[in-house]
Amino acid sequence: MLGLAWEWIDENRKIITWPDTKTGATSKPLNDALFEVLARIPRFKDVPWVFPSFDESESGHLEDIKRPWKRLLALSGIEDLTRHDLRHNVGNQAADEGENLQTVAALLGHRQTSTTERYSKTRGLAASNRLGATLKRKLGGKN
Repeated sequence: MLGLAWEWIDENRKIITWPDTKTGATSKPLNDALFEVLARIPRFKDVPWVFPSFDESESGHLEDIKRPWKRLLALSGIEDLTRHDLRHNVGNQAADEGENLQTVAALLGHRQTSTTERYSKTRGLAASNRLGATLKRKLGGKN
């Protein structure tokens, strides 16, 4: 993500296409909230990067997120949160909302759904709640 180039973002279709990742070229949809955040990031003339580095970076973009991440946590008052925690939360939230395993895998960039199963431990919670509410209603309980 640190090496994200503006040209990889298709604003009309609201997708990002990375030309080369560890699993090859891949495209991901931009949800409306993320698209709004990206739209507010300033663009600099002749700078292709979404997250440019204005110091001595050879690549021209940010290459390390550790210091900015620590600053962000300090500003927010959060003491113990990793970037992987956020990724794990996306998988769990999608599963909680009833998304199928293939959709969760696509959101997380997994080729194998078996990899995704580790992220979606709560898979089935939304379906279980719906079924429980239906059973309660059929047994004469209020919903």
